[in-house]
Amino acid sequence: MRAALCLLLCLGVLLPSARAADDDTFDELKKRYLRELRDPALEVRTGAHVTFATTGRLEALREMARQYGRVDDPEAQQQYLIASIATTYLRQNEHREGYAAWRKRRDKARDAWLWYRALRVEASRGDPKVVVRVAATLTLSPFLRAAALEALADEEEPAAVDAAAQVFARLPSEPGARAVLIESIAEVLLAQRAQRADPKCRAVLLKLIRQLDKKATSERTKLVIARRLRVIFDTEEMYLEARPWLDHLLGKVEKVDWGRYAPPQKNTFFGLEATGVRIAYVIDMSASMLDRVTVRELDDLKTIRRPRNVTKTAKRSPGERPPPNRIDWEGVETRFDAARACLKFSLQGLRPDQYFAVIGFADRAGFIPPCTGMLRASPKNVNGMVKALDKTTAGSRKLFGSSTNLHGGMHRAFKAIGGGMLGEYEYVHPVGIKEGCDTVFLLSDGAPCWDDWATGVAGVAFGVSNPDAVAFGNYSTGHQIVDDLQRLNLFRKAEVHCVGLGSGPVALLEAIAEAGMGRSRVVGGKAISAKDMEETLRPQNKTGEAKELDVLQNDADPVSRGKAATALARRKSVNAVPFLIDALDDEAPRVRKAAHKALQDITGHDVTYSHDMDYDHRKSVQKAWRAWFEANEARLRARK
Repeated sequence: MRAALCLLLCLGVLLPSARAADDDTFDELKKRYLRELRDPALEVRTGAHVTFATTGRLEALREMARQYGRVDDPEAQQQYLIASIATTYLRQNEHREGYAAWRKRRDKARDAWLWYRALRVEASRGDPKVVVRVAATLTLSPFLRAAALEALADEEEPAAVDAAAQVFARLPSEPGARAVLIESIAEVLLAQRAQRADPKCRAVLLKLIRQLDKKATSERTKLVIARRLRVIFDTEEMYLEARPWLDHLLGKVEKVDWGRYAPPQKNTFFGLEATGVRIAYVIDMSASMLDRVTVRELDDLKTIRRPRNVTKTAKRSPGERPPPNRIDWEGVETRFDAARACLKFSLQGLRPDQYFAVIGFADRAGFIPPCTGMLRASPKNVNGMVKALDKTTAGSRKLFGSSTNLHGGMHRAFKAIGGGMLGEYEYVHPVGIKEGCDTVFLLSDGAPCWDDWATGVAGVAFGVSNPDAVAFGNYSTGHQIVDDLQRLNLFRKAEVHCVGLGSGPVALLEAIAEAGMGRSRVVGGKAISAKDMEETLRPQNKTGEAKELDVLQNDADPVSRGKAATALARRKSVNAVPFLIDALDDEAPRVRKAAHKALQDITGHDVTYSHDMDYDHRKSVQKAWRAWFEANEARLRARK
């Protein structure tokens, strides 16, 4: 019953209110909007913002900008939501000046999410040079400048390379500001990796690689750079020195003495390998974790081994025993038993110079005692955590409750630091960037249905009193969770890996992992990664249009799918139209954007569409395109 009601409320948030009837005046809509903003349930207030924004009116943008500065508890979270919702629904050319005025009034580091979202609108609907100028403005907070670089990167705007070059030319001397900007430059080059042979892009890439050998570059920033270079050059290993990457850039890969360069230490959780020093484990502790594991799941779990470089190269104190190479599955009966066994196995493989935090979530979320923050992985701390886990039980109302507050668990992972937990605006806190997690392992066995602000009480939902509506939480919806995790990780650049147990939310976990440049795995199934999928789905013996259609439909890499859509547009391929319409609902925004542009180029027709809009908008646009194509296919095929 709870899941059904949760879904009902989720749909209410996603769908623009049908009650905003055509004969309502804007003033009446505004009064309703302001009234609903007083509702105690955060998801009802969120729904009010969505309904108001879908009017498309410039006045709606101005009012939402005013509300951005007037929100009450949770102040920061409401500001993030307002920025995301406004820039999703109000993104036409007429809105650009409104966003510029909004940014001018709100120009602190904590407003970086607003700037990132608003500058994406400017880059895609207006003048990318405006965004380049923001990135190059030395008087702005480095977080706002970095937000401009991130906006250009996510819109795949070619001008992003010019912005990166300008920022590189005058990097600040303050270490924190320097690190944030360099890491966002790395994000730009990742987005523009297909152009790495271009002289301008190559020059910036060369400067980025050389940062790996500079004393001023922190180990954390080196890790961020190396992770992106691994994708740019499509390599298996990743290195924290410049030389291997310079050889890649200069085309001398076959001459690299890879044995001279040690890759970073690998950590593992449920067989997923990651690199990082400061690791947050986020573990589902809801009552469903007490369900028994199946024979198939247990057989899959028994294949888990420790990465080779843990047992062979990790330095240990004299007399200290190496970590076990295999997990003892004796006595593992429930999902939580399996989670505990894998967590202990992972913790015991950490080096003493690494850090860890263990966070549980159910109704509530928090550190699992004795963890109180990011702890050094000393033998004492690891052994203490392992002993405590042996005494811990999932589904305990005394500890966390019994529901699934996945967002709360991830939120705390990004708040965790050495001294405990950060407060609001953690995503731009210098201490969080320096001491927070650089790797996250998330495990869940069920769909989220709760968050930190869930009231669990009936309310006024979208302008109508509904005594049967129960507020289970704004962040019980997948798209809201992913959006906020993108905010949390905008400057942190943590690698996020996800594990699904039982009926775990596979699509959501895959989306979270993709956003965090990580991998996902369903126990009892196969670990999912872009590389794994590429090997199994790579088009075989196909050329031209057939190959491009295969890539568009099957390739796991969103960059490849987007390129396929562009190639089909160049061919003016009418055969591709049905598949491009399908791609308007691709999981990757960049693919949706490329598919829309391809449809325009092939057909000469357009249906109003934004690749950032929600699922229901995309489905309605697909329906309109299919109806148009059915009526015009013969004409398109007959043209010369």
